[in-house]
Amino acid sequence: MDEDTDLRGATSWQWRRRETSERLGAGLETYLDSKLTEFRKNAAVVDVWRQVLPSRFYEHCHLSGISRGVLRLEVEPGPYMHELGLLSEELLGHLQRECPRAGLKKIVLRPRRL
Repeated sequence: MDEDTDLRGATSWQWRRRETSERLGAGLETYLDSKLTEFRKNAAVVDVWRQVLPSRFYEHCHLSGISRGVLRLEVEPGPYMHELGLLSEELLGHLQRECPRAGLKKIVLRPRRL
């Protein structure tokens, strides 16, 4: 027997890995389908947010995220943050009425880096 035959025989018992990959498009489509409802809820909140936010805050306040019922905002520190803190319960009430499926529970303000 030659060495190649010996080597093949010595490793033939080893487990062979099965091909488990799938096309990227199929995986992405499955992921997007599972997240579509969440995307729509968040998009509705963003649309309503633009309507309920007083115009004087447009340049000083930005949505930074929505998750688990918490709307996170980045606000310029100082008077804008203070005033928005006072308005946050009222704004939350508007958002809860207009977007009940989003399940918003609170608004969290964070200082925005300038």
